[in-house]
Amino acid sequence: MLCTVYNYAHLDLSSLSAGSLGLVVWGICGGIIAGIFLSLIYKNITSSFIKTLVKKGISDEEKAVTLSEAEAKGKWYLRSALKSPYKPIRRYVICANEKDLLGFDPKEQDNIGKKADLPMDKAKFYLPEENRTKAEIRFSEAKRPAASFIFTAVLLIAAAYFSLYAAPELLQMLDNFIGTLKN
Repeated sequence: MLCTVYNYAHLDLSSLSAGSLGLVVWGICGGIIAGIFLSLIYKNITSSFIKTLVKKGISDEEKAVTLSEAEAKGKWYLRSALKSPYKPIRRYVICANEKDLLGFDPKEQDNIGKKADLPMDKAKFYLPEENRTKAEIRFSEAKRPAASFIFTAVLLIAAAYFSLYAAPELLQMLDNFIGTLKN
């Protein structure tokens, strides 16, 4: 792979081992791929929940439903996403019985220090009509998620493989540039 020996006269990289560049590059690549995978799961689950609320016409407090009644996929994730009032989906989806469950309104200024996590087995949610369009745009369904994930992963792996060859050459160019500046 990296058969060329590089000698940097003006850069002190003696503390780096030969495998550390590869470890950093592949670590960044793996982290980005994992992040893309998780974001596709997030987008799929939240768009499914928003579609379920719109399809069933759950647009006011009287029609509000619990997560088990909504029959949306990914309830394990939605419990976490809807539990706290500061989560992005809670800007659009409203809890109908939040004051009753918590004993206070978490949006009031004097209740900032109090714990505001909802008991998810009793919390009822609805999507107000004024938030419907914004929620459908914000939590739209991913188009061809498997194909886009595979395409992006292949591009990232190719870029990581290329950077294993390009980084030493770029460091050599930087070292040469520093040498010309010192002379």
